[in-house]
Amino acid sequence: MSITLLCLVKGNTTANAFPVDINKDQLVGHLKDAIKAKKHKTFHGVEADELKLWKVEIPGDQDDQLRNLILQDSDELLAIRKISKYFPDSPPEEHIHIIVKLPLLSLEEALSCIPPPITYSPDCVTSKTTTKAVGDPPASVQLWGDFFEQVNSFHFDQQPIFERPRFNDRFAVVDEEDVRNAINVNICMILNDLTGPDYVYSRKSTDTPGIPDFNCHLVGSLILVIEAKRKHVLEDMGEETFPEFYQTSKGGDVIQQIYNYMGGNELRYGILTTYDNHWFLRREHAKLWISKTLPLKSESPPVLKAYAYLTRQAKENPKSPKPQLVVPVQGDNDSPPH
Repeated sequence: MSITLLCLVKGNTTANAFPVDINKDQLVGHLKDAIKAKKHKTFHGVEADELKLWKVEIPGDQDDQLRNLILQDSDELLAIRKISKYFPDSPPEEHIHIIVKLPLLSLEEALSCIPPPITYSPDCVTSKTTTKAVGDPPASVQLWGDFFEQVNSFHFDQQPIFERPRFNDRFAVVDEEDVRNAINVNICMILNDLTGPDYVYSRKSTDTPGIPDFNCHLVGSLILVIEAKRKHVLEDMGEETFPEFYQTSKGGDVIQQIYNYMGGNELRYGILTTYDNHWFLRREHAKLWISKTLPLKSESPPVLKAYAYLTRQAKENPKSPKPQLVVPVQGDNDSPPH
């Protein structure tokens, strides 16, 4: 006999409930397979047997019960038992019947989750113009060639204590503010959940002229700035690296802007992003190194891990003198120290 079970992923509201039709003579393990198949995007990268299921009976208009939900071990559904063991009769209508819980992740695993792409509205501003920044340019702009290898070789904590990041995949971009909103929700707020409360990514203003789109503070001290652009601004870059693109007027303007933010705040590290692509910057006085392009969908390294790694580096050594200051030359300074 087939029954319909209304399922809900823990942490969601009843608006996100979804039905699963299944024969109650089948096993709970089969129900896990059906739930994973029904919500393949939600459970991407999760095996069906890793899902935990609880039997509940919550009216569809009782979101407050969901917010204060405590799951008891005695109500967990065991994979080897038949569904009829838990639902001998038809379940009540307009109620949540099953709560689905994802396995906990380590920090390393959580930082390896890939944020969803954004879509661009047909009405999107496609202008390639950007802020015309003035100031002394960097003495040199070079490729930070081994940055990705540094990120990949670093391992964050392996203790499984984190819920899987909850991304928003409904951003439709019309202008740069929409790009910033996507970055705030799917990168900054996720990193705050994973690496806070000491690290705080926000749009808090800095004390110096110019306003970076985002920054990171460590217990109140500014350690990192982030500048966002629409993808159209950097469209002409193609397959070039930033040191190559920097030779064009557009590339020069984009770099000058974030270089000013880094220099004005005496910061060593910065990030440039279109959300779709990301670049990681390191400044040693008046010299600048920029990583290769890291696409949003990258798995090696993942974008969130690259952000967290650079932030960790910024924690250890956040400051570099303002470019205008004269500092003594110390040997060959053409490669960024590790």
